[in-house]
Amino acid sequence: SRSSLEEYFRRERKCTVHQEILHHKLDVAKALLAKGDASSAEVAIRCGFTSLQYMYAVFRRELGCTPREFQERAKSTEASTPG
Repeated sequence: SRSSLEEYFRRERKCTVHQEILHHKLDVAKALLAKGDASSAEVAIRCGFTSLQYMYAVFRRELGCTPREFQERAKSTEASTPG
């Protein structure tokens, strides 16, 4: 059953299915933003967030910054990296 699967998942992964999916979306969004090829709105759509506002809320809650701030940090880190 669904509830058994969710209970097993939570026990094995130490998080819910929803949390795991959200973290995956966040990881993909971070990668896309770091590349800088797409706007925040495009990233939200491509990653399956229900809205740009929800993606912003998730970024603030999980990373303590907005997607734009994350993108700016990624650019400055890339610019300061030798090579």
